[in-house]
Amino acid sequence: MPLIRRIILWACFFVFIYLGMTWIIQGCKSETDKALEATEDIIESSEESVKGLEENLNEVADKYFEDSDEIIYTNEEEGDELADDLFQEAPTQEVRREPAKEKVNTPPPPVRSSATGRYLVVAGNYLVESNAQEMVKKLRNMGFNSAEHLVFDQSQYFTVVASRSDSRNGAQSSSDNLKGKGVDNYVHTQRD
Repeated sequence: MPLIRRIILWACFFVFIYLGMTWIIQGCKSETDKALEATEDIIESSEESVKGLEENLNEVADKYFEDSDEIIYTNEEEGDELADDLFQEAPTQEVRREPAKEKVNTPPPPVRSSATGRYLVVAGNYLVESNAQEMVKKLRNMGFNSAEHLVFDQSQYFTVVASRSDSRNGAQSSSDNLKGKGVDNYVHTQRD
C-alpha cells in the first residue's frame, strides 16, 4: 500500500504543477492580449485624429485660400524667364582706382629692461609684438605718454609697461589710475 500512496501523491503533485503552470501562462496571455488590444485602440484613435485634422486643415485652406491668384509654373523655363525679366542686371560702369600709396610704418625696436625706474606698472604680456604695440598706443591715448613695450632677459614675451616709478607708492597710484580707466595691470618690481 505504501507504494500506491507514493504514486498517488506524485500524481497529485504533477497535476498541481501542471494546473499552476497553465494558470500562469493563461494570465500572461490575457495580459499580453489586453496590452495588444489597448495599443491597437490607441493606433486607431490616433489615425482617426489625424484624419480629422487633415479634414479640418483642408476646410480651412479651402476657406482662406479659395480666391488666391497663385502663379503655378508648369515647367522651370517659364519660371526662369520671369526671374530674368524681374532681375535684370543694371549696366555696370568701370571705375578706375589709383593704387593707394603704402605707408610703411616701422615700429621702434622694443626697449630692453635697462631703462630707469625700479617699479613698473605692467599692463600686459604678449607673444605677438604687434599686439603689444597696439596696447602701447592705447595707453598713450589714455595719457600714459611714457608707455613702452620691452623684453625681459631670457623671455619670449613682449611686456607692456604703462609707467615707471622710483617709489612703490608712485607706481601703485599710477596702477590705481589705470585700473580706474578699465585696464587690468599690476606693479612689478624690477630685479637688479
